[in-house]
Amino acid sequence: MSERTGGLFEQAADGIFTVDERGHVTSVNLIMDRAMGHRRGDLVGTHCSQLLDATQQDTAALLLDGMRDGKRQRAEIWFRDVAGRQRIGSITCTPIIEQGRVSGALCIVRDVTQERRFAEELRQREKLAAVGQLVSGVAHELNNPLAGISAFAQLLEGAGPLTPEQRDAVDTIQMEAKRAAKIVSNLLLFSRQRQPERSSVDLNRVLADTLTLRRFVLSTEQIEVVTDFEPELPQTWADPFQLQQVVLNLLINAEHALTGRTGRRRVSLRTQRSGDRIVASVSDNGPGIPEEMRRRLFEPFFTTKPVGEGSGLGLAISHGIIRQHGGHLRHRSSTSEGATFEIELPILSGQTDGSHAPATTDAFGIPRQRRFLIVDNEPAVRQALQLHLRRTGCFADAVGDANSALALLATRTYGSIFLDLHLSDLAGEMLFAELVERDPDHAGRVIFASGELESPPVRRFLQDSGRPFVGKPFALSTVAAMLTQAATR
Repeated sequence: MSERTGGLFEQAADGIFTVDERGHVTSVNLIMDRAMGHRRGDLVGTHCSQLLDATQQDTAALLLDGMRDGKRQRAEIWFRDVAGRQRIGSITCTPIIEQGRVSGALCIVRDVTQERRFAEELRQREKLAAVGQLVSGVAHELNNPLAGISAFAQLLEGAGPLTPEQRDAVDTIQMEAKRAAKIVSNLLLFSRQRQPERSSVDLNRVLADTLTLRRFVLSTEQIEVVTDFEPELPQTWADPFQLQQVVLNLLINAEHALTGRTGRRRVSLRTQRSGDRIVASVSDNGPGIPEEMRRRLFEPFFTTKPVGEGSGLGLAISHGIIRQHGGHLRHRSSTSEGATFEIELPILSGQTDGSHAPATTDAFGIPRQRRFLIVDNEPAVRQALQLHLRRTGCFADAVGDANSALALLATRTYGSIFLDLHLSDLAGEMLFAELVERDPDHAGRVIFASGELESPPVRRFLQDSGRPFVGKPFALSTVAAMLTQAATR
């Protein structure tokens, strides 16, 4: 090898090595030497299969067979770096032909681990966007029948005295309808791409909602969940969806740590106040984090998971989110007690205790002589709300489309209007815009309803409209009170 060629060989940005016809290494450049963490003298003379991960012996054999046939080969390989971490390489092996026969091969290896992880992160983002679109599309279709189920359960409650068995049945219907609606809401909230928006946040609620997303997986994996939430936990100023992203990442990591563990497997979630801070922790009773890996946990692209199972970005992103909120993400670990990650956040300024629920309005305070218009695409919702209003001494017309609503509004005056944003012939927003232009008095008496309150466009419209709104499913008494309040203005 000439001096100039030797210089190029040593200064190349990719790892280069040569092998003889039997596959033994004959030369290695500096980059390859550093990547493997071995001295060149130790590599030269070894079989090339020793450069690859133990699972890659079949790939090495195929590359050698192709070399002997005089074929240029390309493949993706796994190898171990100087720290023993698994890396991904793209290898090209070109046969070296001397005096008419193959005497070896020149192999060039490019470390593509980071590129693969970027690609995996992009795929995950695309999957998340697809989930967001899917959930957004079905959320309204699910929440409408759930609203009907909930509404009729409430009608049964108010129909008269119930036996204990009947009361249990109605309560179960209500509870399961609310549970299903919450699952849909949580999926929609988590999967949406949105700009961070901070508000007063109940950390207990964030942990509970996130746990709902993983409860089925945890139960099927037979992982016990233990919760210990401080009941009067002060609130913090944060983006609840970003916090949910952090907690979900910690939960998934805890599940992964318990994979393959025998005996009792447990994940614990806890919240508590610590001075002027609140702390949430996610713990597992897995094998813990090896000491040599702990200092690198929050490094981008560092992962202890096998190739293809983790991007190495989850903890790094989570650490950044908590730091942006003025908090800290810490960890502690031991081989006997597993791993614990703690989220520490500042308490909302000026708050001394937990959140307070807004006062509710008694539906029985509705004036008897009041006419309302119900405009909803779902027959069950219309029927249930109409029956409830009639029981309280009010009268209600109920229609399922915008044209029917406009026809009634042209001939009758209503104290207030219950308007679903999703109608079959005209969007609720368009009907409202028409009322603002043609009938501002009725427009000022509208109460909106939607099964997609988490949708950013829906939220923006509702905020811009200045009108009250309610999410589906809803309490009949709440809607009745809102309609009465709007009618008396």
